[in-house]
This record gives sequence, structure tokens and C-alpha cells, in this order.
Amino acid sequence: MSRDPALLDARRARHVAEQVPDPELPMLTLADLGVLRDVEVDGDGTVVASLTPTYSGCPAMA
Repeated sequence: MSRDPALLDARRARHVAEQVPDPELPMLTLADLGVLRDVEVDGDGTVVASLTPTYSGCPAMA
């Protein structure tokens, strides 16, 4: 198990992001949909999540 605080924060941030429900299908999470590609924590503590839309015409990408 890693003791690196940055790595632990990134793991915790990913765990939280995986639990976020889809706004159109709240019974599914980002993890269920498989759209969560990456979660990083910047040096200042900002969490950046990279998502892949579920389809190319996704209105969230407009």
C-alpha cells in the first residue's frame, strides 16, 4: 500500500467520482457507465476528472 499522500488523494478522488450518478439515469453511476477515464489531483488540490461521452452526439459535449 502506498503512503504517498498525492497518490492516496487521487485514489480517494477517483472513488468519490465513481459514485456520481448519471443525471439522466440516476440508478447508474459514472463507474457503471464506464465513462470515467482519469482522475488527477493537481498540486493545489484541484481535482480534474476526464470523461468519455456515452455517444458522439452527447448534448453535454455541445
